[in-house]
Amino acid sequence: MTVALIATVRNEAAELPAFLDSILKQTRKPDFIVITSGKSDDETDEILQEFEDKHYEDGFVWLPLDGGNRSFGRNEAIGFAVGAGADIIACTNCSVLSPDWLAQIILPIELDAIDLVGGFWAIRTYTDREEAMALLTQWSDEQVREPAALSMAFTSEVWKNAGGFPEDLDTSEDTEFVRRARALAIDETFVPNAIVTWRPKTLTLRDATRTYYKYAVTDGKAGLLPGQYGATYLVYALYFGALATMPWLGAFWLLAWLGFRVRKVVRKGLLFEVPYTMAAALAMDMARMIGYVRGKLHARFDSDS
Repeated sequence: MTVALIATVRNEAAELPAFLDSILKQTRKPDFIVITSGKSDDETDEILQEFEDKHYEDGFVWLPLDGGNRSFGRNEAIGFAVGAGADIIACTNCSVLSPDWLAQIILPIELDAIDLVGGFWAIRTYTDREEAMALLTQWSDEQVREPAALSMAFTSEVWKNAGGFPEDLDTSEDTEFVRRARALAIDETFVPNAIVTWRPKTLTLRDATRTYYKYAVTDGKAGLLPGQYGATYLVYALYFGALATMPWLGAFWLLAWLGFRVRKVVRKGLLFEVPYTMAAALAMDMARMIGYVRGKLHARFDSDS
């Protein structure tokens, strides 16, 4: 089966060389690599052009785009790959791939005729605060079971039949893609050993709050993850209800909830970072609740117009 590795990038000059180098170090070489890039304000395009000049014969193709979101970039890359004969699409972003990532992520498709495979993604951190924020915002490999475009493989038929990545969504597009794929009654699995590492925009309180707000707006528009958001609304409804009648109980409830949210930070022994991550958890919760309502209202008004 012909395998294509695809990614879409923008303003990734700092991380891009390590990503490209990790592609070259794969134990299972892709038949070709297709990377799309949006208009960047840094040297991303120059790095990609230089890499293409050196590795065009190795199957590397760079497609510069004039605009569009991540879904558009992925669909353009996958469409090119499928047109060139790709049977399997291995999807990631500007991350560092473990040497056997490609071999691991496509193995179930090649051996067991699985349609969709999810891998794991780890956050690369440099300080205790970044590690604490990673523990707050990242599930462990025991918890992650939902495929994400950061570490995912699927057949070209699944991509076609699911209608590609939804270009009307700026975030959570991979969640919606997986939901559409599952509606096709596909076979899927999760491979925790297919690991990539990356630097998300959630390693500070401010960036995490802004990022989760954007995610929540999209989730509200698309009606994604209602159970998760419903649980968060319930927690704070109980908090404000208790606060109005028994303030001490409300304070205890909030501290217990935030303590639960930062439990992995405590287990890791990063005790000095607990106040910061508790504040971040509170800010993220508020951003998610506001963003989800905004997204639902946006979807409602769109449907009425």
